[in-house]
Amino acid sequence: AKEHEPNEDTDIFIYSSDLDLIQLVNKVKIIRPGNAKTGNTIFDIPAVQRKYGFTPNFIPDYKGLHGDPSDNLPGIKGVGQKTAAKLIQEYGHLEDIYKNIDRITGTLKQRLIDGKEAAFFCRKLATLHTDIEMETRLSSYDIGDINFNEIETHFDQLEISKLSYKLEKLKVKVEKVKDASMQQTLF
Repeated sequence: AKEHEPNEDTDIFIYSSDLDLIQLVNKVKIIRPGNAKTGNTIFDIPAVQRKYGFTPNFIPDYKGLHGDPSDNLPGIKGVGQKTAAKLIQEYGHLEDIYKNIDRITGTLKQRLIDGKEAAFFCRKLATLHTDIEMETRLSSYDIGDINFNEIETHFDQLEISKLSYKLEKLKVKVEKVKDASMQQTLF
């Protein structure tokens, strides 16, 4: 997605419920699936600022401070969502927060001091790396070209049973699409 960002003729959307991806938002937009009542949520830069109070590039710092239970990141004990957002809004990235630690008082200051190592470690784990070499031609990701047997073998070796179940469901759907596309039309 990030590699295709410079192409002005391309709209880039990622459909996922994984909020870690919000840090990619720029030209890339995240569509978070909703339900029948709420519908999908589209995260662009203004939507991220409304929700969090800061721009997408601060998401790893936010997770460093607050943590993320879904990714098993503890963050700093006692620093909640509002406090993490307020610190980022006032000081910026973790480095800037710790440069200004003497301006922070009371229990929060002590929590930040005690949790400094955890904050930087959690931020590192929450940071998505977009500089990894990989195939980025969109045609390379045609779902019809998936080698399900090879993937199943890797999943079995790694004992990833939950993903194996999802892979099997995907395989059935792909086969249905392939069958439908091979049928000739009457028109």
